[in-house]
Amino acid sequence: MKTESDVFDWKRKFRPWEQEFLLNVDKSPTAKRAWRKICGAGLDRAAEGCLYYYACADLSPVVKEAREMRPNLEKAAAARRVVAKRADDPRREMFERRATEAVDTAAKTRYTFPSAGTLADAATLHPAIGKLPIEATGSVLADAADTLRRHGTMIFLAMLKAGAARLGVNLGMCSIVALAGCADASRTLDEPNLARFFRNADIQEGMPGHAEKFISLK
Repeated sequence: MKTESDVFDWKRKFRPWEQEFLLNVDKSPTAKRAWRKICGAGLDRAAEGCLYYYACADLSPVVKEAREMRPNLEKAAAARRVVAKRADDPRREMFERRATEAVDTAAKTRYTFPSAGTLADAATLHPAIGKLPIEATGSVLADAADTLRRHGTMIFLAMLKAGAARLGVNLGMCSIVALAGCADASRTLDEPNLARFFRNADIQEGMPGHAEKFISLK
């Protein structure tokens, strides 16, 4: 779980970024129009979360966490398979205890992407993760780590687009580029590059999951 100091530190970093972001939005007609649509739909909190992560997140620890949790998940899945196979074994109680311990260890594995502290927290906060059978979770999260490694914080723009669209706000390339520029003026992003990013097969396939993560930030 996130500690009180973790939450305070996040807020300490977020507030000055938010102030600058809103000032930048006010200077950009395109961003201002898009932001009004977002605020009018009550999506400003989630949108700010995505744009803050786009501008400020360090994803290297998250990629490392996703890779490290896979062995724990595989052990838990294997322990559950043993229980299923040994249904009539007189040692069934021992196998069940081992499986429970293995699942508990996997649930307590640190996982902080986004807004979580452990894998159990992530499963609670993000339905796309929570619905996964434990046998599939390891490979799915490893694939997610590879996506993060390839695309970096651009992934949060996919979350913004997918989540806003799911909730009735369609953001075009020009709107997302403008908002991204307000979030981090030091990065260069234009519409052709953003369109190419969204055409990546792994991004397109992941849009439903990105929408779920956006909704969890509301």
